[in-house]
Amino acid sequence: MKRLLRRPFRATSCFITAGVILVVLLLYTMGVGPLDLLELKSYDLRLRSMGIRKPSSNILLCVIDEKSLKKEGRWPWPRWKMAKLIKLLSEAGAKVIAFDIGFFEPDEHLDKKLLDELEAKLSKGPMDQKQLLSFVLEWKRKSNNDLLLAQAIQESRARIVLGYFFHMGVGSIDYRVEYDQLQTELSRIERSKYPIVVYKGQEPANTPFTKAYVPVANLDQITRAADASGYFNIFPDADGIVRKMPLAIQCGGDVFSPLSVQALWNSLDRPQLSVIVSNCQVSGIKMGQRFIPTDENGNLLINYLGPPKTFPHFSITDILSGDFPRDLFRGAIVLVGATAVGIYDQRNTPFSPVYPGLEVHATVIDNILTQHYLRKPEWVGVYDVCAIIFLGLLGAIATGWLAPYRGGMVAGGLFIAHVLTCTGIFWRYGLWINIVYPSVALALTHGLLTTYYYLTQADGKKRLKALRRILKKSEHVKFEGEKRELTVLFSDITAFNRLLEEAASEELLSQFNEYLTIMANIVSQYGGTLDKYIGDALVVIYGSPIPLEDHPHKACHTALNLVEALGPLNAKWAAEGKDTLDVGIGISTGSMLVGATGSRQWFDYTVMGEGADLAARLEGANTFYGTRILISEATYQVVKDTFTCLEVDTIRPKEGKATTRIYTLLGHGTLSGPIQEAIGYFEKALESYKARNWQQALDLLHTALHLDPSLHVAEVYIKRCRYLANSPPPPGWDGVFRPYA
Repeated sequence: MKRLLRRPFRATSCFITAGVILVVLLLYTMGVGPLDLLELKSYDLRLRSMGIRKPSSNILLCVIDEKSLKKEGRWPWPRWKMAKLIKLLSEAGAKVIAFDIGFFEPDEHLDKKLLDELEAKLSKGPMDQKQLLSFVLEWKRKSNNDLLLAQAIQESRARIVLGYFFHMGVGSIDYRVEYDQLQTELSRIERSKYPIVVYKGQEPANTPFTKAYVPVANLDQITRAADASGYFNIFPDADGIVRKMPLAIQCGGDVFSPLSVQALWNSLDRPQLSVIVSNCQVSGIKMGQRFIPTDENGNLLINYLGPPKTFPHFSITDILSGDFPRDLFRGAIVLVGATAVGIYDQRNTPFSPVYPGLEVHATVIDNILTQHYLRKPEWVGVYDVCAIIFLGLLGAIATGWLAPYRGGMVAGGLFIAHVLTCTGIFWRYGLWINIVYPSVALALTHGLLTTYYYLTQADGKKRLKALRRILKKSEHVKFEGEKRELTVLFSDITAFNRLLEEAASEELLSQFNEYLTIMANIVSQYGGTLDKYIGDALVVIYGSPIPLEDHPHKACHTALNLVEALGPLNAKWAAEGKDTLDVGIGISTGSMLVGATGSRQWFDYTVMGEGADLAARLEGANTFYGTRILISEATYQVVKDTFTCLEVDTIRPKEGKATTRIYTLLGHGTLSGPIQEAIGYFEKALESYKARNWQQALDLLHTALHLDPSLHVAEVYIKRCRYLANSPPPPGWDGVFRPYA
């Protein structure tokens, strides 16, 4: 632990961590669709992980199922069957019968019994007009199904709660609702209103309730007979899953209650019922001693107990035939609705994509009755914010103090601990704590810091470890070395000796060290091994002791970045009144001898061979050609498709050796504008030069120099062409320039 505590955060790591936390907090505040959807899915998983639980025994469902349709006929049925159902359930001792179906239009069923009896009477003999009219009036009185249903509701010992629904907006209907019609519909749902709405503090100008446009109520005759009514509107979340039940909807200035609340309230013999509004938000519903927590708009999180048929279902056809356990219905809340495919209110819930709306209402009743709620109070938002900050910081600490893979293991452990904590709190207390946003803060912090680590530190640490292994095991170092394909970079400050004589030595040394610091950073960035400093020069090896892919490319990137970095440095030094520096760089690729040289006590890990010698020669040749970076032909053949290079000359590295071409490295990719045009003219001039067409070469060189005055190598060739025009080279000339007498 002490070792860990000695490793402080770096400034960049702190900025990354703070930036990630602030961004995630902003996303949490604004709400991001995909992340919010992911959080909803995590909520569903937590709910399903609680398993299937047993519902209250006094909540029963009488259903219009496939069996009922097969025996009673297709839906809708004549309402005398509903009247008979109410009579049977009332006689069985049901406390409340609530209908998740509506009786919105008059029943116009023609009973088959009428035709059968009429046929029987006519078969006995002819009927005069008076007898026929009397028969029809008698049947009309007896077969008024709406009247029969209203009478059954009125005579029922069980309290009857009717269901209705709201049109939520103008766009949900294709006609205009007049004021008188709205008032008529509202009068029919009068018994659905909350008796009391309590505003703690000043009543807000814009109430927080869900607003409805107009209700669609049951027939007036049936409504007057019933004890109460409640809406059965249910609204899914953005992904189509029903997770909430609106317990309060406002329409026409009043606040109304749902079928579930009315059914339970009537079963409890109507204790005091009120809606509590505090600080312009709905706090919850008060039903006697029970408090029902809701969100700010009056929605209850539904604590589903399991998949469909978690609550007991009874087929209505069995009840109509008297084949049902009457004792089970004594004191029960009975919900009547459809579950047959094609006619029922199908809902998508966390437990099943095919779930009866009737059972959603039953679940809400059970939640209120047992007081087993799922909640997301306002203070949970504070917890979520703290979790985002805390996990973001812990992710940064784990990554900053430990190696990335260990930090990753710790971050994974933190994620698992966060998920388990949120799930445990959900199981134990029913609190919905956000899993996704704190996890995103943890993942982003660890991911970005790990990426930063690998981009800035990992390569350097690998090379350091390799060199340490070499030093620790120096007795095993092969002093005879080994041959490997490598790239070597030589760099030297131009005219350094002159500057040393002219400038103050302390001031120049400070500049030199500043330059070397930047150079070392660039070398480290591209995987080079700094072999040695030789005065103002330095030697860099690419490909040893750590194997490095594309080492010619790495060396070229280093050279270009070094030259580019000198620009801001020189501007700074010039502003300070100091001398500016320039640099010459030589790069060579080839097979070289690499290893340790010296005694077994004091040795140097270095590189030797013609390739290394050529790099040193190229570095020095920059002054002659007016270039900054010269590369060998072997290097050029590897990097020519990545960088812009220009052939400079043909040289013979040593007497008796074959000739080779050398190139100047100009930039990344293809250059544009006058520079590229000048390069084209120079290349043509070089072709004329090799063909001994001196005048044509001179013309092309002058054009190239005019387009790009910084192309100093053109000046070299102008002098050559003039010299060779007067002193031509001998026959069989190999292209290597020698002044001929």
